[in-house]
Amino acid sequence: MSLKTEHIVKLLQLKSIGRSTLNKLLNVKFSRQIINDKDLSDFLNFAYHDKLIPNLQNYSSSDITTAFRKGNDILELSEKLGITIIPNNHPDFPQLLHLIDDPPIILNFIGDYKQLNQKHSVAVIGATKPTPEGLLSSEFFGQLLGKNDFNVLSNLSFGCASAAVRGAINKLGFTTALLAQGLHSVFSKEYKSLADEIISNGGLLMSEYFVGTNQLPDYFVERNRLLIGLAFALILIQSDSNDSILQLLNTAYRNNKLLAAVKYKIKLDSENISGNELLINKYKAFPLTSNNAPEFIRLLKNKVRPIPNLIPSRSNRKEDPVYLKDDYSQE
Repeated sequence: MSLKTEHIVKLLQLKSIGRSTLNKLLNVKFSRQIINDKDLSDFLNFAYHDKLIPNLQNYSSSDITTAFRKGNDILELSEKLGITIIPNNHPDFPQLLHLIDDPPIILNFIGDYKQLNQKHSVAVIGATKPTPEGLLSSEFFGQLLGKNDFNVLSNLSFGCASAAVRGAINKLGFTTALLAQGLHSVFSKEYKSLADEIISNGGLLMSEYFVGTNQLPDYFVERNRLLIGLAFALILIQSDSNDSILQLLNTAYRNNKLLAAVKYKIKLDSENISGNELLINKYKAFPLTSNNAPEFIRLLKNKVRPIPNLIPSRSNRKEDPVYLKDDYSQE
């Protein structure tokens, strides 16, 4: 028995079923093939009554009906918006994310998600309101990474991130933007132009959260674990001692990621680059300049290794196809 993408989406709409519980459910041995919502409900009741999952709730038929209907709504809207949903037992799931603590169960994509298993990613982070020098540096290093066939990884924000993305695009490079909310948000007035630019140039938008999910403070931390998991290196373009950025960089440091921070030749307000100085002095980050950029690229290419072809723990199960609307029908 293998849970398909639609089953996973529906189960995740039930109260108290998150990544941990869902992972345990994925390993439950159920004698029947799950074809429709009744089969899925029977599977859930089987897991509860046989006490296979600690603390699994005994859901009422009303709870299940409501959750499964919400799951169907998510699937339909995702298909309408061009969002592809992929579970972690799919061969195109980003292999490096199998290695992180608490890996995602499922991911949502708009764009060419297969590139994540083919290109090495470098995260570019920095202020949303950088100085003019920060914007120039973002674009310069985005171009450098794009020209050298790295995936420029960022969040979908303006300032350093968007300038790096445009720099990579100028060199026909690949870019990926990670979101801390559902991908419906890329159609809002605030983000649409940047999202369109990424997608129209062959890039990728990615989120762990289903369409309709709005951002919460904890989601930024969860998004950052994916960014660190995918990235072989992180470049800080320009930042003050921002707590969220420092937390991200500290986690990357503890995960042995290659760190670099732009070292500005001209004198800038110390507050604008205090994060850069901290990263260079405390974490021994590579002090990146336009002059030593080729050296950094050589260092980066020496560090990267082939992306592993990892097999999930459920490797003996049938691979779940990418979810398509035609694959399901509403009961």
